[in-house]
Amino acid sequence: MVLMAKLVCHSRLLLLIIVFLSLHPSSQLQQHTQSQTLLKIQQLLNYPSALTSFSHRSNIRDFCKIEPTPSLTLSCYEGNITQLHIIGNNGFPPLPRDFSADYFFATLVGLPSLKVLSLVSLGLWGPMPASIGHLSSLEILNVSTNYLSGTVPLQLSYLRNLQTLILDHNKFTGQVPGWLSSLPVLAVLSLKNNMLNGSLPYSLASLQTLRVLCLSSNFLSGEVPDLRNLTNLQVLDLEDNYFGPHFPSWSHLC
Repeated sequence: MVLMAKLVCHSRLLLLIIVFLSLHPSSQLQQHTQSQTLLKIQQLLNYPSALTSFSHRSNIRDFCKIEPTPSLTLSCYEGNITQLHIIGNNGFPPLPRDFSADYFFATLVGLPSLKVLSLVSLGLWGPMPASIGHLSSLEILNVSTNYLSGTVPLQLSYLRNLQTLILDHNKFTGQVPGWLSSLPVLAVLSLKNNMLNGSLPYSLASLQTLRVLCLSSNFLSGEVPDLRNLTNLQVLDLEDNYFGPHFPSWSHLC
């Protein structure tokens, strides 16, 4: 019986060691990947002044200790990066010609726990690639005041946790996508100062969670959908477009 008890005890100890060894390297590898991702982001953004604090940091614990500034906020939870805010200078020129939006956003996938991503005034240019859809934890995305172009990518519809989408002051073209209504918790949608055209999709009227809708300073036209069923809507900004001539009544916004 004593021998049997010892064998059981040793077996449990061996199992615990195996589990620890199987999990610990994975955790270390993920943290190392996040650290390398941040350093790669710094390189791809052409070493902006906002990221000077990245220098001489090699592990995730060092990055998580960076004090927030007006240009950079980096937040972590249990060794995983959950928020990344980088703000450049207003009127920042486009990044060099060898910049690749495809490669840049694919690099961001190395931060799988990211919930908040703000990349403002950094000179990003080119179409927003499909890889944005792999950041499945995103709740807030703000890429305003850049030079991003092309249509608003369908892959944003894969971000089922997305609550805020801000694409202001870019060069997006095409129509306001009808698939936006498929985002189940979208509360803030701002596409101001782009080159969007055509009429608004009537599916916007089904976005029950929407609180803010800003589409001003585009080339939108046609009739505006009746949005009276959007009982949570608090801010509606459609100015500087070509809507009309008739507008539905939205007395609940007054």
